[in-house]
Amino acid sequence: MYAYIDLSNIARTDSVIQSLSWMHYLPTQQSSLNVSNDENNTNNVEDNNQPNPSPIVAIQPLINLYDGWLATGNTNHIVSVTYTSIRPDENLSIPERTNFNLRAHRTEVRLVSWNVPYQKLATVDEKGVIFVWVKHDNRWSLELINDRSHSVIDMAWSHDGRMTVICYEDGFVLVGSVTGQR
Repeated sequence: MYAYIDLSNIARTDSVIQSLSWMHYLPTQQSSLNVSNDENNTNNVEDNNQPNPSPIVAIQPLINLYDGWLATGNTNHIVSVTYTSIRPDENLSIPERTNFNLRAHRTEVRLVSWNVPYQKLATVDEKGVIFVWVKHDNRWSLELINDRSHSVIDMAWSHDGRMTVICYEDGFVLVGSVTGQR
């Protein structure tokens, strides 16, 4: 595997990586999600007036397992996102920018977790502050901030990326949507 790392003095760090997560690389098109609804049931309600399950969201079958983004959280309060590839250099078409340092946390970053279908990154620090990042036009920005003032033990996204579950140190479990609704 190749990791394209910026070798400038600014990029060097003596911090300890606390968490890492990898996501396969998708083109910049937003068409990576296909939502399928039953054409005969536009109200999403069956004949017996019981709601149908949510529409099915599926990732296109052409998943790229050769290239991707590696996210790491470290003790210096920084989230690093680096492009990685296992393709030979001559077959490689790398993105315009391959390294990003996301600086918003004020304490050690303990967890990083990709939401692959929605191309978002959730990061959690030792105080329990959760940031959800999204990449637009080759730039990362904060989309959501959640601060419950309790440490987070773990978090995970659902298979379709629409929901997340967050487990806190005090035993509280939060289930939320990708849009931030609880």
